[in-house]
Amino acid sequence: MRRINKIIIHCSATPEDVYFGPKQLEAMHLKRGINSPGGYHYLITNSGMPYEIRPIERIGAHIYGHNTDSVGICYSGGVVSGGNPNKASDAKDTRTNRQKSAIVSTIVYVLKVLELYQPIDHITIKGHRDFSPDVDGDGIIEPWEFMKQCPCFDAEIEYCDIFNQLAL
Repeated sequence: MRRINKIIIHCSATPEDVYFGPKQLEAMHLKRGINSPGGYHYLITNSGMPYEIRPIERIGAHIYGHNTDSVGICYSGGVVSGGNPNKASDAKDTRTNRQKSAIVSTIVYVLKVLELYQPIDHITIKGHRDFSPDVDGDGIIEPWEFMKQCPCFDAEIEYCDIFNQLAL
């Protein structure tokens, strides 16, 4: 098992009213030159169904420069109905309650698996946007510095107490 230091949350940057499942992910990633299976380790569909896309033992292809020590979890959505994924103003946290629950369950599952092979207390959970460059050098990635909005919510705040759920 490779050493994991980060769990990175993504959105598929697809409209909230368009189904986006494993086949659609595969097609999107093949178009971008990402070899099968898709670049994320897990995909949470619009209905909240989690799918393992790539085993966590295998390096992902979900965030340039951070793939070797991370696990990528993607939820379907992140763009308003009828929106353009290339327009920041169309980005939206479109997670349903089922998706929110499935993301938490998937994170907890990943941490429990990793705990069998390595300490997990150092693992950070962040959104893709949190890896944008700190343009003004103040040590904080501010919204105006985001290269992309993904996952369209603050994953660090959302999952800051996730380690407490491991005891459940």
